[in-house]
Amino acid sequence: MRRNHRVTILATKHPKGIKYENKNGVDIYYYSKSNPILYRTSHYRDFISFFQEIHWKANFDIVHDQSTLLGISFIKYSKLAIPSVTTFHGTAYDEIKSCLNVICSSVNIISKIKSLLSLFKLTLAYFQFLPYTKRFNGVIATSNEQVEIIKKKYFIPENKIYKVFNGVDTEVFKPNPNTTIRKKYGLEKNKVILTVSKLEEQKGIPNIIRAMPAILKEVKDAKLMIVGDGSYRDELKKLVSKLNLEEHVIFAGTVPFEKLPDYFNACDVFVNPTIRQNGYDLTIIEAMVCAKPVVVSNIGSVPTVVEHYVDGILIPPGDINALSNEVIKLLNDKDLANKISKAARTKIVKNFSLDKMVEDTIKVYKDVIEKYKKRGGVK
Repeated sequence: MRRNHRVTILATKHPKGIKYENKNGVDIYYYSKSNPILYRTSHYRDFISFFQEIHWKANFDIVHDQSTLLGISFIKYSKLAIPSVTTFHGTAYDEIKSCLNVICSSVNIISKIKSLLSLFKLTLAYFQFLPYTKRFNGVIATSNEQVEIIKKKYFIPENKIYKVFNGVDTEVFKPNPNTTIRKKYGLEKNKVILTVSKLEEQKGIPNIIRAMPAILKEVKDAKLMIVGDGSYRDELKKLVSKLNLEEHVIFAGTVPFEKLPDYFNACDVFVNPTIRQNGYDLTIIEAMVCAKPVVVSNIGSVPTVVEHYVDGILIPPGDINALSNEVIKLLNDKDLANKISKAARTKIVKNFSLDKMVEDTIKVYKDVIEKYKKRGGVK
């Protein structure tokens, strides 16, 4: 994956207090004054001194922002003549809509209150960051839907917007019938439904649990495996117990990244029933490139990845009946599942590979630098 470019990463405070390390030829500097969870105004100002000190050593040609700290610091306080790019993996505007989804759908009063507080903070963040986004020399959108949001909600001119899809390593995530996961969990004779997610309310995991009784009526040997952990785990276990599904739902917990391909390859159907309005989860792409049929919410940027009944199945967010019906269909119709799975892998290899993401990003850098020089270093 090397392209003969020198890369330096500036990151937030390392949990072990490390200030510098080199990994695979990449210099990584950790900003020790920062808190990854809470940024203060002083952090933004101080970060520029930290940035300038490293720039004098490295002499950067371009700055690529992946965080609010670097973005606001560089745009607001830096006087250095360096072109800049920012990537929208998701937007505060998307997150605001996610909070509204939870407020409207949750029956838990505590969840509603938490979402209201998040809504307030996200609205402030949106308006705080808004004036500075236009000052980047390039803005990368990771989906078709985000292009429209960036134009209409962040008022970025079209000639500054670039589209680069997130990518996965198609040599790591690939079909492998020799996975041992089914044997590990005693699932050799079962139909396995998999979801991989942080266990938070916005991820919609309760929906697939609530869909299981209907699925089990039609597919009696179905099992649901939930990979991941989070603050909502106990609530999900309570729901499983309430629905008497203990024998049909497996909580696998957090799985090391390098083991994830084995879990994807162990399933018959992958589901992502999120109600979170954001970019597409990489787990969808990872399942698809492992040649697994996916049933996912038609929300946010997901339609960039999944074309309904071509390389996956889209359902209305929160629609439990649609979720159960489509999962049943895929578990019972092997020809349909195989057709969708084959198309899924072909699509991801062509459009969402790590190689393509790298090449497209380098093209953005070259174009932004060239335009920057033509304008005489004006943002």
